[in-house]
Amino acid sequence: METIDILKAKYGEQATGAPEAEPKTSTSALETMAEQPPSAWRQSAAVVALSDFLKTRPWVRLVEYADASDQVDGYGLRFEPGISPRDAERWTDAHQAMALLADAMEDIEHLRRIGRLPLPRVESPHPVGPPAVAGPSQDRGNSGVHKAL
Repeated sequence: METIDILKAKYGEQATGAPEAEPKTSTSALETMAEQPPSAWRQSAAVVALSDFLKTRPWVRLVEYADASDQVDGYGLRFEPGISPRDAERWTDAHQAMALLADAMEDIEHLRRIGRLPLPRVESPHPVGPPAVAGPSQDRGNSGVHKAL
C-alpha cells in the first residue's frame, strides 16, 4: 500500500497533500465603508479632508447657491474676499481647496441628495445660469467656484 493510501485511510481526504481551500475572510468594516456611499459626512475621508482644510481658512466656505427665487442651483466654494493671483498664499490655498472639493464631489452630491449635508445658502454668483464647469469665477471678482446640480 502506498503512503498516500495509508494516510487517506487513517486521516481521510485531507491527507492527500492537496492544499485545503483558504477560509473565506470577512470584509473589514473599512472595506465595506469604502464600497458603500456614505450616510454621513464624517464617513467620507474626502469630505472630512475638505472640512478640516476649510476650518483653517475662514475666508473660504462651502456653500449652496440659490437664485433670486430661492431655488437651489448648485453648490461651491465661496471666497470672501475674492482671490487674486497677486496674493500667492491665498491663491495656492484656493487651488488646494478646489482640488479637495473635486476629490469630495461624488460624496458631497450623494450626501446632498439624501439630505445629510446642509450647507449655508447664498445668492448665486451666476444669476443667468451656472457655468458648465467648476472653476474660479471670472465675472464676479473671483469670489466663488460654482458646481451646478
